[in-house]
Amino acid sequence: MQLRNLSKDDIEYIITKPEQHFYDIQEGTEIATGKIRITGKEKFLIVAYTVRKEDIFLVTAYPCTELKKELKTKIREKRWISLK
Repeated sequence: MQLRNLSKDDIEYIITKPEQHFYDIQEGTEIATGKIRITGKEKFLIVAYTVRKEDIFLVTAYPCTELKKELKTKIREKRWISLK
């Protein structure tokens, strides 16, 4: 999280209030996306996580400048399916 200037609050916000929500068939993770501010600039954040019982485990989180392109690729390859 430090490496990418991401805060725990940013990640929790995207997981609890995603703009888009997917399931990654290949990895077995949930994917949440949304907008946040990083170093004063608005960026999209992609968060991959798993849920076991009531616990959420972060797999990865990364900013993305071309979200539409990333989503188009993942959906076309049938890797991500929409949950929302």
